[in-house]
Amino acid sequence: MVPFPSVSESVGFWRNFDRCPGTSLQVFSRGDARCEAWSPCDQGSAVELCTIQDGGHTWPGGAPPPPFNLRTPLSLDLGKTSTDIDASRILVDFFENHPMP
Repeated sequence: MVPFPSVSESVGFWRNFDRCPGTSLQVFSRGDARCEAWSPCDQGSAVELCTIQDGGHTWPGGAPPPPFNLRTPLSLDLGKTSTDIDASRILVDFFENHPMP
């Protein structure tokens, strides 16, 4: 089993690496979706974290997976897909607003 860092550890790493402030600001809130940002960081960088309350293993704003079906071995119950945020749009906006120096 490969040990992966927790979300908190990953965000902490990037906050430290980019020398961000210690407190975050909420930058988005709608329904089950919340985003917080640590900014400004060195060289105009920022760290943002978006979370989905009771979210599943699906892409927020994407098409929900087909319903779980016991007769189809490849179908999985991946949980809820949030429609309160579009993860693709959030990523594009973030990288457009924070180009590499």
